Amino acid sequence: MEKMFEVIQELDDFEAKFKELESRKDLYNDWQIVLETTPTVFENLDDCREQLSLRCLMWRSLSEWLDMNDKWYKTKFNEVDAKDIAAKAEKFSKNCMRLEKNLEPNPIQERLKNLVNTFKEAMPIVTALRNDKLTERHWDEIKILINQKELDITRDDFTLKALIDMDVNQFQEQITSISTQATQEFNLKQQINEIDELWRKINFITDYDERCDSYVLKDLDDIFTALDESLANINMILGSRFVKPLRTEAEQWKKWIMTISDMVDEWIMCQKNWRYLQNIFKADDIQRALPQENSMFAKVTSGFTNLMQ
Repeated sequence: MEKMFEVIQELDDFEAKFKELESRKDLYNDWQIVLETTPTVFENLDDCREQLSLRCLMWRSLSEWLDMNDKWYKTKFNEVDAKDIAAKAEKFSKNCMRLEKNLEPNPIQERLKNLVNTFKEAMPIVTALRNDKLTERHWDEIKILINQKELDITRDDFTLKALIDMDVNQFQEQITSISTQATQEFNLKQQINEIDELWRKINFITDYDERCDSYVLKDLDDIFTALDESLANINMILGSRFVKPLRTEAEQWKKWIMTISDMVDEWIMCQKNWRYLQNIFKADDIQRALPQENSMFAKVTSGFTNLMQ
């Protein structure tokens, strides 16, 4: 580290001297123009400026990255700002690409690249493990995958360095997949809960009808809309590739929705038939002609009107 600071100081000195010489060059060229002589062309100046700039960038990037590394390594895992680290890693990765393109291969450039890539590759895993949608079942999968049965990211001594030291980058695809599964399962569960909440709030509306002296079912548009939307949503949930742990619950809800739909249809048909027959049995001559049937219908009417009150 001491040598690195010495190199950076030396480069700073070179850069200051270069700017001084560049200013002097501009002054001499201005004098030549005043004297009406051809300004001197310093052919290697641009290349020298670029080479110096690249080396300054390389050493300063390494120094800055090591400072950030030290801070990040000591950060508690639950306090890691993955987005910020990923953004910085992307910025320094671009620096590495520029250096790799314009400088000959060298150990400093290679070290910087490896350090940046280590963090860059770890960030998707950090984001995945910080997912608050992960349940105990998902954590069990992850622990088995990385062979860390005692893993507890909430421990105060579990830092970002502790995670990187586990060499979990090799499991990035699987861990990210488990985290995605957890998020999608949570979303599906939320959709099921929304269906549950919808039907807890829905009331069947009845209104007194003087023509039949009874309360009857009315205003079913909201019921039919809720049935259509619920059935469409539950079918979408069942069609998701993430539904496996929720399939039993989702299938049960589909059965309930279909049962409610059938019940409403039967209810409407029953009400329609009852009102039709009531008009018939209101007639005295029908009551005298069909006393047994009239008695049976009177019991039906009593049951129906009591139910609808």
